[in-house]
Amino acid sequence: MHFLSKTQPRSGFVRIAALALCFVFAAAVLLSAAFITTHANHTHDVTGADGSCTVCIQLVHVQTMLKQLSTGIALSVAAIFALFAILGILRIIKAYTSAHSPVGLKVKLNN
Repeated sequence: MHFLSKTQPRSGFVRIAALALCFVFAAAVLLSAAFITTHANHTHDVTGADGSCTVCIQLVHVQTMLKQLSTGIALSVAAIFALFAILGILRIIKAYTSAHSPVGLKVKLNN
């Protein structure tokens, strides 16, 4: 079945999957921010394999993930804004360049 068909039997599944993905994304952001907040001023426990602090390593990973997610969000918002701007400009161009014919203007032609 083509994805542009009129009947979409899986639309409920797609909606639930999108909602679950949004929930997971929001939970990852909130839990990462909470982890950074609670462990920002921790005592260094040097028990890592190479003598490094495991909490510091996790903090770096979480900060990197948040930076990457925020970059993705910013690019998505910019792309959506650009898309709407282009669509608005195309709508204006179409309004001024459309051919005005008697049929388009709904003029009744009498003999």
